[in-house]
Amino acid sequence: MGSQREEVSHKEYFANCKRFLLTGEGVLRAVATSETGDASFLRVYSHCAAARAKSPHANASGDVALLLINIHTNTPVNATLPRGDATVPATLWALTPPGGNISTTSVLLNGNALVAGADGSVPPLSGTDLPAPTSVLVPPQSYAFVVIPGLAPLVCG
Repeated sequence: MGSQREEVSHKEYFANCKRFLLTGEGVLRAVATSETGDASFLRVYSHCAAARAKSPHANASGDVALLLINIHTNTPVNATLPRGDATVPATLWALTPPGGNISTTSVLLNGNALVAGADGSVPPLSGTDLPAPTSVLVPPQSYAFVVIPGLAPLVCG
C-alpha cells in the first residue's frame, strides 16, 4: 500500500474528478467520427454540461460535455467535434499517460503532470481554450473531456 500522496495521485482519481465536475444529468446520443475515417477505436460519451462546468466565456445555456476515449495502443485519433456557438471557445482537458506508459499511476493534464498537494489536495484541473474547434487529436490510450458551449440549447438549457 502506497502513501496517501501516491494514492491521491492515481490517474483514475483525476478522471473521476473531471467527470464529476463536467457532466450533468442529461445524457445525449453521441456518434464517433474521425477526420482520418477510422473512428473504431474512439469511444464518445456526451452529457449536458454540469452548471459548475459552464465555460467562463459562455453567455447562454446549452453547453455539452464530451468524453473522448482512444483505446488504440499506438494510433492517435483526430476526433471531429460538433459545432456549438462558434463565437465562444470550447474547453479541452486532455489526460494522457506520461511517455505513453499506461502502467504508471501518473497522468498528464494538457501535457502537465498532475500531482496532489502535500496535504493530499487536488491540484488545479484547468482546461485549455479551443477557439472555434473542428477536431481534437486524442493520443493512443488517452482520453479527453471537451465542453462545447451552446451546442444543445433546447436539450441542455
